[in-house]
Amino acid sequence: MPVSVSTEFMNPFLFASFSVLSTLFGEMPVKGAVTSESETGKQPLNVIVEVGGAVNGYVGFGMSEHTATQIASKMSGQPVSELDALAESALAEFANMICGNGLEQLSDFGHECSLMPPKVFHGPSEPMGFEGGVGAAPRTGTGQVLSESLFAEK
Repeated sequence: MPVSVSTEFMNPFLFASFSVLSTLFGEMPVKGAVTSESETGKQPLNVIVEVGGAVNGYVGFGMSEHTATQIASKMSGQPVSELDALAESALAEFANMICGNGLEQLSDFGHECSLMPPKVFHGPSEPMGFEGGVGAAPRTGTGQVLSESLFAEK
């Protein structure tokens, strides 16, 4: 199964990242550098979502603990100062929102896919198999969220 870094698969999740971050923080994120070297799994807090269906792959989000607590605070509607189970649940929902929007856009291109539940883990840890993936790091006043994707077309 060939790995694809096609913008057809990457852009829906990148656009969704910008949209969700913009909605949460009331500001348009600034486009960060695009990278082809995997950073997911190397960040202090990481969320990985597996995508299956017409294409198989992963979408990963990596961020600092500060950024993670700020996102969890916005998602839960209450202050979050530590990354406990409630905060991790909020971060998983954040990833679901982005991936759900990304899947809707993939569907518009004729690629019907589904999501596995997000996995939240504290890094850095072993690389998550994104070698060959493409990523970008949208930045808000709160911090940046590394967003990476890697897909193989069926």
